[in-house]
Amino acid sequence: MSSYVVIDTVTKSYGDRKVLSGVSLEIQAGERVALMGPSGSGKSTLLNCLGGVDRFDAGNLVIGGIALGTASEAELTRLRRREIATVFQFFHLLPTLSVVENAIFPLLLNGVPEREALAKGREWMERVGLTHRMQATPDQLSGGEMQRCAIARALTAGPKLLLADEPTGNLDSATGEKILDLLEELTREQGITLVMVTHSEAATRICERTVHLLDGRVVEPVTA
Repeated sequence: MSSYVVIDTVTKSYGDRKVLSGVSLEIQAGERVALMGPSGSGKSTLLNCLGGVDRFDAGNLVIGGIALGTASEAELTRLRRREIATVFQFFHLLPTLSVVENAIFPLLLNGVPEREALAKGREWMERVGLTHRMQATPDQLSGGEMQRCAIARALTAGPKLLLADEPTGNLDSATGEKILDLLEELTREQGITLVMVTHSEAATRICERTVHLLDGRVVEPVTA
């Protein structure tokens, strides 16, 4: 395996508050990594930097051979649309679109013809167990169904890196377990690199490694 994500002494501040203080970490292609730490430790900020949502201040961050610090806006846009996807705690589904329309939205943004996108969307509806809910709108879904739709949306475009920010944090424990099983199954099957922020020790079971952050730094233990 080769390193798909390389984080080298990355720092990030908001005003006078330093949130990341020289984070260094390498993640192999296809590896599943959990980021843990108390609130304010920098987990979500690091995830945002990986997703290109936040620009870091110093250091280097390389994803799939592309250095985010020196990449052009066009390169960053391409990376975000084609190689990186995110699953959020609160789903972030578009309320006026149906389940299948939400799932294919990234494909349409990438210029995939609607007919082809819908065929792909139906395929993913089956894979996440939502065939019977394809035409429903998000307000008609349970929390678990909304997260299944969000996972389908994240994976339809075939990303190489999946970022998950507390993906079970808004679900009951039984539903959360099913979502974790689905994430593990799909990322393993597709060879997708997974970086998951979580407060839950139970959620780390689907990951091969747990990285602990404290005060914006990687601290021991880093478990394999």
